[in-house]
Amino acid sequence: MAERLRAFLADEGFGSLAAGLLFAHARQYSTVWTAELLHPTGPAVLQLFVYDLAADPITVVDAHEERLALTELDSPLVPRLLAELFAPDLAVLAVASASDTELLAVLRDSGQEALDIIYEPDLDRLVGADHIHPLDGRWARTSLMSRTRAVSLAGLMQRLAGAVGASADRLHVPVFMHVAEVEALDIRSPLPLPEYAELATLTAVISSLQPLGMSPSEMYPHGFAERLFATLHAVHGLPATLSRAGRCSIHIDGITPKGELGDVYYLTDGAQTPDLPRAQTNDLFQAIELLDGVFPESDDLRAAVEAAIDVYAAHGARMHLGRLAAGFAADRSAGLGLADELRRARR
Repeated sequence: MAERLRAFLADEGFGSLAAGLLFAHARQYSTVWTAELLHPTGPAVLQLFVYDLAADPITVVDAHEERLALTELDSPLVPRLLAELFAPDLAVLAVASASDTELLAVLRDSGQEALDIIYEPDLDRLVGADHIHPLDGRWARTSLMSRTRAVSLAGLMQRLAGAVGASADRLHVPVFMHVAEVEALDIRSPLPLPEYAELATLTAVISSLQPLGMSPSEMYPHGFAERLFATLHAVHGLPATLSRAGRCSIHIDGITPKGELGDVYYLTDGAQTPDLPRAQTNDLFQAIELLDGVFPESDDLRAAVEAAIDVYAAHGARMHLGRLAAGFAADRSAGLGLADELRRARR
């Protein structure tokens, strides 16, 4: 079925969406697939209502009735019909929301079928294909990466979710949903990329659409630091790290106002990290530096650092704090001293 739908997308001028084609859910007489726009101008989602006429020929009546409803009802709540297929064995109705229709129409008119995906060495990841989108009433992040990386990260994310007690209802960290292999894509890169010969998308449910870098939401120093450093303790206990290839998932654009992680691309198993203590030290330094950046008031920063040290060191992990060369050591006074030092350096 997936290959038939990809061929349909290509015939209708939506070939660039084929890489993001996924089964979504079943309905009474049909199934729903989504074709997500993996493109820098995205995100946008094309939904495919698929009627398997070979299995149940009578459902062609339902397909025609749905087509009629889509074309005759003029309401912002009704999706727009963008393409259709009626074959002896298959009926497909391709629809999109009003907002997504405009973007998809531009893509379709341009005849563009190649994704503009770039490998950025400084980030050690592909850029131009990640996006946040609604999924079953929640927000999800879909990231394009090598298949090897996707499989490894998926397993580690499941272990982390178990360690912090995360679930679809308690999203302290992204909760893994699925990995989907995609067809080979052209990737622009200054380096040879044998690892990216096989690609996949990894989709995870996240807690918030807005990270710290975008959200004006009120933040509470103690709760924010407690959540962030409890997660950090769980990561280090796996053992693992949020640092990889000189980058770290503790970043203002990847953490929510509640201290929850929204992007864990750099989460890496300790067995795959040449110098794990150093990588975990970098996690801690990035986290304390983040506290200093988001809490400009002295009392707020002090409360955040106290909570950070309490929740991290309380679990018997003081040895990691002691490895911080900048002075974020195992006791509270050292941590507060580092916060003051960071403040002076920023000025």
